[in-house]
Amino acid sequence: MHVTRIDDAGHLALSRLGTDLHTIWTATLPLSDNSISNPLQVWHVADRVVMAGNEESKTDGMTSREPHIVSISLGDGSWKAWNLVGEAAIE
Repeated sequence: MHVTRIDDAGHLALSRLGTDLHTIWTATLPLSDNSISNPLQVWHVADRVVMAGNEESKTDGMTSREPHIVSISLGDGSWKAWNLVGEAAIE
């Protein structure tokens, strides 16, 4: 797990490495950086990783957080996400 940027515009990403430590896939997720103020829950379920956390956005200097659940396939890095506030799938 890593971030795409070190500023507020960064998102969490998950990368899978091969035995030679080369990247097999990287999935950029609709979740903001994991921190004390923005905690992330992670579960391993069969061949998937499930994460629950927030996506932060700023509008006119105001920060808002919307909780999301994301399920990532360990085989190919594809993911499906659900916005819990908007009650909608994330593309």
